[in-house]
Order: sequence, then C-alpha cells, then structure tokens
Amino acid sequence: MDLGALIESLLKVCEQDEEFLRRSSFVEGNVRLGIGSTGFVLRFSRGHIIGISGDDDPSVAWDYEIVGPETDWARIWKGEMDLTQAVQPKFASIMVRGNRVKYAADIGAVVQLTRLMCIAAAELGVDVKPTAPPPPRGKPNPWETRHEVLGRYVDVDGVRTYYESMGDKGPVTFLAMHPAGRDCRQWQQFGDVVAEAGQFVAVDLPGHGKSWPLMGGRCLTTMDEIASFTWAFHNAAGIGGPTIVLGCSMGGDLVFQLAAEHPNEVVALVSFQGADYTAGEPEAARVLMDHPMVNPAYHHMPRLISLIGHRTPLPQREYLQWETRCYSSVSIKADLTAFANFDFRSRMSEIHCPALLIRGKEDWAVNAEMVNETAGRLINARAVEVVMPEGVGHFSHLEQPEEHGALVLDFLRQHSIIDKAKKK
Repeated sequence: MDLGALIESLLKVCEQDEEFLRRSSFVEGNVRLGIGSTGFVLRFSRGHIIGISGDDDPSVAWDYEIVGPETDWARIWKGEMDLTQAVQPKFASIMVRGNRVKYAADIGAVVQLTRLMCIAAAELGVDVKPTAPPPPRGKPNPWETRHEVLGRYVDVDGVRTYYESMGDKGPVTFLAMHPAGRDCRQWQQFGDVVAEAGQFVAVDLPGHGKSWPLMGGRCLTTMDEIASFTWAFHNAAGIGGPTIVLGCSMGGDLVFQLAAEHPNEVVALVSFQGADYTAGEPEAARVLMDHPMVNPAYHHMPRLISLIGHRTPLPQREYLQWETRCYSSVSIKADLTAFANFDFRSRMSEIHCPALLIRGKEDWAVNAEMVNETAGRLINARAVEVVMPEGVGHFSHLEQPEEHGALVLDFLRQHSIIDKAKKK
C-alpha cells in the first residue's frame, strides 16, 4: 500500500463527507497519524484539513498522535474495525499519545476520519469489507406500546428511585436492568412484548434517568453494591413470587449475580451482551469519562455508533444517540468501573435456573468467546442456551425488541417457566 497516496485520497474523501465536515467544524490544530515507521501530520483549520506534512518537516508540531503498526492500520482501512475499537488493547496496538484531552474533544471527527479510510482505500483498488446496508426506517410509530407505561417512585435505602412497569401482575415478574450509563426507557418496547406473560418492571439505578443519586452526588461503583441495591428495590417495590431477571451489558453481567444470590426467587435469567467476566480494562481508560474539560456525550458517541448493529431501525439508532447526549459523567464512569472489575467466574456453579444468553454478532465490546465461556461455566443451570443473531450490536433488546421479546418468551415456554409459575 502506498501510504502517501492513501492519505491524499483520504483528504479528498473527507472534504466530500457531510458527516465528517459536521463533526470537524470546531477542530483546530495538528494531528499526527503514525502508521508503522511512517508519519503524517494532518493540519486542521476552521474544521477543514488544510494540508498534510510528513515527519521530515520539523516546522510542524502536532497536538497529539495516533500511532500503531501498519498491520493494525490496515484493518482500519479495510473496514474491519474503526478507531474506537482499535485503541482497545485487546483488539489492536494503536495508541493515542500527547494531548489526550484535545483528542477527546476531537474524537467524533477523528473516528469518522478513520471510518472514511476504507472509502479512500477502495478508490485506490484495495479490497475492503463491503459496506453494511443502510438501516431500515422502522415502523411509522416505533415508540407506541400496547401496554400502558407507568412510572413510579419508591424509596430504596433512602434513595428516591424511579421505575417503570407494564402489564398486570401475573404468575411471574420480569425485572430488567439497564446498560452502563443508561436508564429504564431502553426497555419499553421489549417490555411491551413480554408483558403478556407477567408484569414487566425496569428500574433506574441511583443517579440514572429519573432516580436520585446517592448522598454527595455519587453512584454505585461495584457490582456487589449494584446487586444489593437492585434486590433492595425488588423488595421495596413489592415484587414477590417468581422473578425473571434481565439485563444488558452491565445489567447483563448483573443477572448472573442476582440469580446466584437469590435462587428461591429467580426462576430464569436472560443476559443480553453480558458475561461472568468482563474485568481487565485499566482504570486509566476511564480517567477522561469524568474530566471537567471533556463532554462525556461526545466522548462516547463514536463508541456508541460502532456498537450498533446494521439491522437497527433508524428511530432506535437515533434514540441511542440522543440518549448518549443525556449521559451523566458520574454515572457512566461508575457503571463502567463496576463492569471493568466484574469477575463472577468462581460462583457460576451456584446458578441453577435456566439461562438464556443473547449476544449480537456485531458487538465487539462483549465478544463470542466471553459469552461461550460464560455458558460453559453454568454447569448446574437447568438449561443453557446461547443465541447470536446476525446484524445486531451491543443493545440487542432495544435494536430488535420484537424479535428478542419473542425469543425470550419461547425460551421460557420451552422450559416451562411461565407454565410452572401459573400453577403456583
């Protein structure tokens, strides 16, 4: 690959891409791309790339550099991953060095630039990954629900806690936990599907959505704390009888701990994009999440976009982006701290209820190996099923609520969870 020709082609592609021009509108300064032993400095002014300099020009200084081996960059320009994934140590060796706060401010434009690399490479005749089809537009009213959504508050250990419920009280209750930094609104369309089998309840953890934070403006930072609070909410809200616990991402981790610690009440678990071991991300990776000069919404937006599956209808896609703009820096850092330190492997034998593990194939944050290894440690569970749908990303319950709601109901009927509960 002629790297100089690639960068020149990239400059032309960027100037024709409306998304890049919108994201780069406030970018000023110089960014170095270190591709193997070769370096290129992109010079930004008023949101445009006004020129490219090589490392042989000592008069051009850069604010930060994005560096890594050419083999990793090749995966980017072939469309196999974008920068948000490439800077994760478990996927590649690309690093950001220099003014990381400025990088956090520029990240939307810089990540879009790396996504455009595959277009630039294709124009030079490189064999790149085919572009995913455009997302479907969705139903005329994608947010309409057959069941009324009721919002209530309850006191949980002194915290004014918000939750939503759908459907009538029945033989089982569904209790759902949101992903990191999110809130219970994500579950409305999914809950509308499964509420035919029992009441569906989704809660906002402290400092999320409409729930008050802990004293001092704090949020829970360990999975033990989150598990304890969630079950205290279960009791405070008057949820009795057989309970099916569901969760996505951080919530998808949490369901394993709830099932193990409350075997008499939890009759089934459904983990979306979760695992029993998600530890390993260094604390340094979370420093910018609550930095006073970094907007958490814009810092996380590129990561969000790369985690959404291509089958996600446009309204759900736009909602996920809007929801990200509502991020609380305290809550997302707290949640991802809990997620990054979760290791429940030694206690998986305590789970006896049926377990359904769902992972979208386009989710790179929780990979297939993590989910399959989790399933393998459910040695005493009455039933274990792993499903990995095509075209689905990290927010499977929201991306395809009808599809996954039906999948969950089929699993519960197959293993007589609903029928058994009806007999009690």
